[in-house]
Amino acid sequence: MRLLKQQDRWVPQFTQVWEIEVLAEQGEHWVPFYRVGEQVPIGSIQAHTHEIRVQDGVVVFHRQVVALAALDSSRKRL
Repeated sequence: MRLLKQQDRWVPQFTQVWEIEVLAEQGEHWVPFYRVGEQVPIGSIQAHTHEIRVQDGVVVFHRQVVALAALDSSRKRL
């Protein structure tokens, strides 16, 4: 997915149908996302509302491409 800056907040632009399907399966959890090719999460997306939280100190650019984290059964939250 891509992160788009709209006024004072970040919104997701989904690029694949499976991204929405994976989030829908997560209920009310926050799902981490990463810059492509990196292993440290830079933020999270709320699975139901699609609210975006970027970690403090992380610089994100308009239309930044990010990848959703693979979730395990513990469903860790950021």
